[in-house]
Amino acid sequence: MAGLGALAGCGSLPSSGPSISMIQSGAESKSGSASYVFVPVTQDVVNRMRQGETTASSGGVSAAAEPGTGAGKSSTAFLGVEQLGNAGAQKIAVGDVLGVTIFTSGGGLFGGESAPSTGTETGASSSENSETTLPSQLVDNSGEITVPYAGRIPVVGHTTNEVEDEIIDGLKGKAFMPSVIVTIQERKGSDLVTLTGDVRSPGRISIPMAGLRIVDAVSAAGGLTGRDYETNVTVLRGLNMGTDNFRDITIDPKKNIYLQAGDTVLVEFKPWTYTTLGATGQTQHHFDTEAVSAAEALASVNGPNDDQANPEAVFVYRFESPELLTRLGVEGKPVTTSGVPVIYQLNLRDAGGFFMAKQFAIRDKDVIFVGNAGTDGVMKVLRIVGQLTSPAVSGLSAASGVSTLH
Repeated sequence: MAGLGALAGCGSLPSSGPSISMIQSGAESKSGSASYVFVPVTQDVVNRMRQGETTASSGGVSAAAEPGTGAGKSSTAFLGVEQLGNAGAQKIAVGDVLGVTIFTSGGGLFGGESAPSTGTETGASSSENSETTLPSQLVDNSGEITVPYAGRIPVVGHTTNEVEDEIIDGLKGKAFMPSVIVTIQERKGSDLVTLTGDVRSPGRISIPMAGLRIVDAVSAAGGLTGRDYETNVTVLRGLNMGTDNFRDITIDPKKNIYLQAGDTVLVEFKPWTYTTLGATGQTQHHFDTEAVSAAEALASVNGPNDDQANPEAVFVYRFESPELLTRLGVEGKPVTTSGVPVIYQLNLRDAGGFFMAKQFAIRDKDVIFVGNAGTDGVMKVLRIVGQLTSPAVSGLSAASGVSTLH
């Protein structure tokens, strides 16, 4: 028994992870060099976390929420697509086919047949107005078109209204009261955005004159291949890029931005998972719904093992934003490139702990660790001793059998 006691207190016994005391002491570094934050989950903690709850997937989203609030989102901070800004008015580019119609008063340069005069007009009568439509012109690499009497007009990078003004300026002094209408009749590659990744029909999509938003572009590409809340969308525009969860883009008009020609839209399906370790067994799980509570996550592995688990030692490991920890009143936060490492403790020995487990939402890539019960160490000692003594007992039994034969 003395040997059993020594073994039971020995730190070399097999264990699936740290004990409560080890986790607590690791977070209470007096030197300020603690590598993580330890947070026991109480109703006050849950309430404070939910004060900053939002449907956006940017950093600082609450880690605790009732199921159905989209709380499964990772706390990874995205530089959202809205920072790219909406595309402005569509501008003329190389490959566009333009139509130009010129109206003049008093005949002149573009005069045609005049309608009979009513004799009621003053000055330049309406009977002398003329309308001339120029042949359609393809915008080539020169970036210009030709307008009779106005000369070469630069058009690339300009809106149709700006080109109209340029032509009117070119006709001043040559035509009486000119008025111009410029239209884009056809676009031959200058209005395309590229959609790639996890959509049903990747390819290049033309932007209509009315504009094209992200959700419209994904729909035009056949829709997503995965669930919307598990899909991220990245928009690359020149040297800039922004990323957001597709569900957030769908429900937030500020994120559903207008695309502009040359944009590349990368759609990535990234299944949400959480991992259970310790006295529940070692398993990785996919989210069956958008929100999974800690209680549901434990139920998915048939709960903690009655023979091994310590109900006080249910821990959730994740990275959080410094803003969330500030809201919880946690100081001296060790910040890493992934955020603040946090270990949450759920105490299921307390009857109220199950309410906390119901309200605490599991996040994408969370690790749930259930520690071993104290008596489990003794059980392991007994199993080890049994394994060590079994050969000796078998030998004694065999020897006894031999002596009986004599």
